[in-house]
Amino acid sequence: MWYNEKAQKEWLQYRIQQRERNQSTIVFYKRMFHQFLVDSFSMIEYARLNYVRDHQMELRDDMYKGLTKAILRGEIDSSTMGRRIVLPCTFMGGPPYMIQNYQDAMTICG
Repeated sequence: MWYNEKAQKEWLQYRIQQRERNQSTIVFYKRMFHQFLVDSFSMIEYARLNYVRDHQMELRDDMYKGLTKAILRGEIDSSTMGRRIVLPCTFMGGPPYMIQNYQDAMTICG
């Protein structure tokens, strides 16, 4: 399992480059190559999502004020609170990213 997203992307970029000296055989396998790309993308996306999940406190510290207030009020039943994972604006495909792209497109059209 990959833990370093950057190293994983660099390895993938190296594997799919066209080279004259050293032919990469994986590029010539058509459907298998496509499956390789899909699997690689899934692994990179999985690593990114794990990072966001595991580093929520560093990414959005202000979102946890409500949770702290609930604990201070004495609400210690975890079934009423749940666990919310907030995606940063830079995460491609997340709601904040899509809203930002929509607003940018509307600005360009206007």
